[in-house]
Amino acid sequence: MSEYLASLAERQPALAKHGGAIERVRRLRDRVKHDGIIPSAEDARSAAAEVESFVRAALTAVLGLTMEEVGPAQLVSDAQSKAKLVGGEAAFRSGDYAGATVAAAVAFALGGRAVFGRVDRNYLGDTHLLGVMGDLLPRVARAATEAEGAISGKDGAAVRRFAHAFARALSNPSTERHRFDFDQFAEWTRFANVGVDTVEMDRFRQIITPRVRLSANATPHVYPRMPGVEPTREETAFALDFVARSLLRAEEWLRRNPQALDPWPARLEQGRELRRRLEESLRNPSQGTPNKPDSLSQAASSRRGFCRTAAERADAR
Repeated sequence: MSEYLASLAERQPALAKHGGAIERVRRLRDRVKHDGIIPSAEDARSAAAEVESFVRAALTAVLGLTMEEVGPAQLVSDAQSKAKLVGGEAAFRSGDYAGATVAAAVAFALGGRAVFGRVDRNYLGDTHLLGVMGDLLPRVARAATEAEGAISGKDGAAVRRFAHAFARALSNPSTERHRFDFDQFAEWTRFANVGVDTVEMDRFRQIITPRVRLSANATPHVYPRMPGVEPTREETAFALDFVARSLLRAEEWLRRNPQALDPWPARLEQGRELRRRLEESLRNPSQGTPNKPDSLSQAASSRRGFCRTAAERADAR
C-alpha cells in the first residue's frame, strides 16, 4: 500500500499528506484480517472519515471532479456518448425525465456504434445475419405471392387480400422500415453477445425510452415511442443506469478481445505509412556506394507504380 501511495504522490503531490492516515487504516485492516481484533467504534469512524477524505482528494486531483459528480457515465470512454449521459443525468436531477430518456437513448446508440463500429463484422456473426435476413424476406414475399395466386373462390377473397398486402410489404427488404427493425435486432444481438442482460435490454426497449437511428455521419434521429406520455422517475433512472452499465461492459469486452477489432483500419494505416516512406526515399535517395545501392531506394524505384496504386486503393477504402 505504501508503495502505491508513494507512486501516486509523485504524480499528485497534494495527496502525499494522506499517506499517514491511509497507513493507519491499513494497520487496522491487518489487525482484523490476521489477528481477529475488531477496532473500536471510534477507530472505525476515524478510518471511514480518513478514507473518504483521501478518495475525495484523489478524485479532485486526478479527475477534477467531486465525489458527487462521479458516476458510471464518467467512466465511459467514448466522448460523445459520455457527454449525452452526463447531460441526461443533469436533466434527471432537474426533473426533465423526457429529456433524460432521450439523452439515454442517444448515448446508447452512439456508444454502440463507437464500440461495434470498430469490430470485425465477421467476429460477431453480422455478415451471416445480414445474409439470412436478406434471403428470408424475399422468400416470404414469394410465398405470399404464390398463395395469393393459388387461392380462388369468393371465400378466399380476404385471404388473397392479406397475402397481397403481405407480399407487397415484404417485397423490398431494404426499405427504411425493414432496415430500422433489422438495425434494432442487430443492436440487441451485439450487446447480448458481450454479456448485457437481455431482460434488462427488453425493459429498456419497452419503457418510454425513444428509438434512435444514426445517420452515416452519426447524427441521431429520435423517434418517440409514445408521444405525449412522460416517463416516470423510476423508468428514467433505470434507463440512464442501464445505458452506462451496458456501454462500460461493451468497452471492457473490446479491451479484453483485441482480436475482434476490424483489421482494415490498421492495414490502411500501414499502407499510408509505406507510401510515405517510399516517397521519402524517392525524394532523398541514399548515398550508398556505386556497387551497393540502398535496398529501400532500389525497391522504391523498381516498384514505384505498384506501391502508389496500392496506397491509392488503401485511401479509397
